[in-house]
Amino acid sequence: MKSAITLFIVIISFLSLSSCHQDEKLSQKTDVINKVLDIKDGDGIVDEDGTQFNEVDGLESAKKDVPKSRITYTETKVDLGEVDEGEQVHHTFEFKNTGNEPLYIYDAQGSCGCTIPTYSKEPIAPGANGSIEVVFNSKGRPGFNTKTVTVTANTNPDITELQFTVKVNPKAE
Repeated sequence: MKSAITLFIVIISFLSLSSCHQDEKLSQKTDVINKVLDIKDGDGIVDEDGTQFNEVDGLESAKKDVPKSRITYTETKVDLGEVDEGEQVHHTFEFKNTGNEPLYIYDAQGSCGCTIPTYSKEPIAPGANGSIEVVFNSKGRPGFNTKTVTVTANTNPDITELQFTVKVNPKAE
């Protein structure tokens, strides 16, 4: 019994050290790449044509100069009832651009891989309607589920959350 515990401790120690070692290796590789490219913290990269590329998130720079609009959802929370495990549940969150500027949805992210939103990449004119389609895969998700979709747009605030609940009945075995 003592030897099994000792072996367990040795294995756990090895795994934790190798994990730290991997982080260290990644850091060293990043340092080498930065040195080869002569990148210092806060510097950008200049291509062969002399164009300067700064370390800026593309989404942030794209959003910076876009006027704000307003999004009004018909619902932000919905109960989708009960489904059997393995079924895919579809729901459409409808909204209207109630602002005076075109509405741009930059991103919509599900709270996990089982929740997949899709949305139009085209601007929505003031007064026009739009929607975000959500598909929830209930496979392996028995019980009560509450999932969110985080929507980023040229609105104030930039981020809004949509939420749904669904009860997944487990598979009969």
